[in-house]
Amino acid sequence: MGRILVVEDMPDTREQLRAALREVFPDIEIDVAANVTEALRKIWRSEEDGRPYQIVLLDFRLPEGEESTIEVIDTRICEEFRRVVPNGMVLHFTAHSDNPEVKAHMKKVHSQKAAEGPAPMADLIQKTVGPQWIRQMVDTMEPWVDQIRKERIEASFERLFVHSAVRAGDRGVTHELAAFKRDAETFWEILPDELKKRIGRFFLRQETENGSPSLMLVPQRLRGEG
Repeated sequence: MGRILVVEDMPDTREQLRAALREVFPDIEIDVAANVTEALRKIWRSEEDGRPYQIVLLDFRLPEGEESTIEVIDTRICEEFRRVVPNGMVLHFTAHSDNPEVKAHMKKVHSQKAAEGPAPMADLIQKTVGPQWIRQMVDTMEPWVDQIRKERIEASFERLFVHSAVRAGDRGVTHELAAFKRDAETFWEILPDELKKRIGRFFLRQETENGSPSLMLVPQRLRGEG
């Protein structure tokens, strides 16, 4: 499962972001932090657990810790996230995009573009009155989330069919196989053609009445008989 970290000190805005992301990306885990210290701890913990965040959303000015009242532009969240996930996406949001400090941070920390990827490795969203800026943020994230989904489906395929988990009769594989089938059907349109061909070696693909794909596992193909 993909993971996104939202870092915002204002509780209402933090919950608005979490709710919007959960609605649009229900298959992605959404985590939150309210200050620099909490965000760093969560990034470090994600590294220790082997489940790093792929995307970090954060306000520019944040309090240092839970007891802090002064908001600062702190580069450590971006720097530590880049260390843990070099090709991850950082999406800043601020009501003061013309602020020289904001421009300096973007130039110093986020000037590098992704060599390979669906979009630049960092972007800046202007906060406005009303929910429009949240919609813009979600739209900006969609190519990255689709990339997370493709990588998740391909990794599951590799484990299930290339490394023979299904054919070996692994009792714990039933849940993962069901999750793989659901993911592949839901996100079929964004999958690379080569991966679709590989999936077709083991599944029969049919169209449902509403035009969405339905995948049926063919046991004979697992045994190389079909």
